[in-house]
Amino acid sequence: MKTYEPINIYCSSCGAPAKFDIAGQIYRCAYCGGVTGIREPLAEKQGFRRAHREKLQAKRRTFPLQKALCTGCGAQIIFPEGEALTGCAFCGRNLVRQEYLGEEGFPEILIPFKITEDEARERLLAWCDQNKGKREAREIRRQADQLKGYYLPYELVKGPASCTVSRRESHPFRCRGFWDGSFVNTSKQLDNLLLDGMEPYDLKDVKEFDFSYLAGQRVKIRDTDEGETASRIADEIASKYRPFAAKVLETRGVTVNADTGNLLQLSAVLPVYYLRVGDILAAVNGQTGKVAVREKRQRHMAPWWIRPILGGLGFPALVYAIMYLFGAEQTACLFVSGLLAVFLLVVLFVAYHDEFGGMGREALPRRVFTSDDRTETVSPPEFCMPIDGKDRAVTLRFTTPLRLLEMVLSPLAAVFLPVILAFLLNGFDYHGLTIGGAAVWLCIWVPLAPVFLLKWGRLELYEHPVVYYRDDSGRRRRYRKRKDPLKERLKDVLDTVKAFVFSPMIFAILFLLIVLIINTYLVLHWDAV
Repeated sequence: MKTYEPINIYCSSCGAPAKFDIAGQIYRCAYCGGVTGIREPLAEKQGFRRAHREKLQAKRRTFPLQKALCTGCGAQIIFPEGEALTGCAFCGRNLVRQEYLGEEGFPEILIPFKITEDEARERLLAWCDQNKGKREAREIRRQADQLKGYYLPYELVKGPASCTVSRRESHPFRCRGFWDGSFVNTSKQLDNLLLDGMEPYDLKDVKEFDFSYLAGQRVKIRDTDEGETASRIADEIASKYRPFAAKVLETRGVTVNADTGNLLQLSAVLPVYYLRVGDILAAVNGQTGKVAVREKRQRHMAPWWIRPILGGLGFPALVYAIMYLFGAEQTACLFVSGLLAVFLLVVLFVAYHDEFGGMGREALPRRVFTSDDRTETVSPPEFCMPIDGKDRAVTLRFTTPLRLLEMVLSPLAAVFLPVILAFLLNGFDYHGLTIGGAAVWLCIWVPLAPVFLLKWGRLELYEHPVVYYRDDSGRRRRYRKRKDPLKERLKDVLDTVKAFVFSPMIFAILFLLIVLIINTYLVLHWDAV
């Protein structure tokens, strides 16, 4: 008979392992076709948790253990009776030894050590040999004998995860996925990026926790409360989903908020060999032998003002090139593009200063060097939205070639509208046209064009994505919000007329229309004037 594995989700009908269906948000059995809801596994694991605690309480009395409390960072270490612990491996302070009496803090599952302390030290020294040019390697080599093994506290999370994803100045989108067994560190003193670097662990070696695994080993007790643990799990999911969301939303400035309400959680301890040398941290995976080393030097982001300077040069250069091609004098080209560059730089500096100016040179996470490229496999989440009464998976597209072309050409067309109209009226012949006749129009629209490009152009792109989905027959279709054609068109016409007639902007619109007509005439008949 196959043994019960606590990290699996089982079919409520036949008991076989079930797989999660993201589209239906249910577990489906591949054997009997049975359906299991997302809340049923949570109730099942509660029963396992109670039975496990009762078993541990019965066995605890046969295993003499001691406890050490760090006077500096507060770390608590449980270790076999008689072992000598002189200092805290996580901060270097003194340890206060106490008799261990309770059963609190012990996990439900663990992965046993597979490599010895000597083997782990050899792996660490091999990494130092391969990275002789790094300061971290030289300092670690001198202290490699201080490497010690610990069972470190984690929380195993598995199940459906949903998130809201948004970029700056845009409404949120929803995405969902399945978190197929990932470990989240639950120790306040340890560096999460370092521990992530030495992962992944092979879930095939997961065992139900038993005191017999502690022979000759030390266990660090979890010291995060439920609220902080939930926050760490949400942050872990958000950090793993952020690259996928950033790729879809086409920006690194993505906010991801994860919902962990339907996740299965089991407390665990994992085998780690750990070393601290001043500001340098090193860890060796006690199951796979993968090495992770945190860099010593703290890095910072480039100053915020570099981006507006670089961004303020492209559009003026394009305006200069177009004016030059239409025969404008170099002095006029330099004047108009220079004026535009100054205006655009002011706009960008104000925009970036409002968003990033108070941040200074923000510290970047320290890099983690690893001995190999193995990483935790994360299934990409799928974006979803309600369509035809169903929550369907969708594909979002923002900067399609046609939309980008429209966004760039629209402000350019506005800037050179008198020239374009004159070109059309002149029978598509640019001979005899004088761009200087549009001077007044250029003075108005050259400063306004980048504002429209940065504000309304970007909003149009990122507030209204092109959405594709698959209908019930499996065909890929573009989603368009259904409207009552006649009713909606009449409403749009009435709203436009109302806005035009009663808005104070009518005077500005009439003024621009008059300037456009006069400037178009001047472009055509400048020599006659």
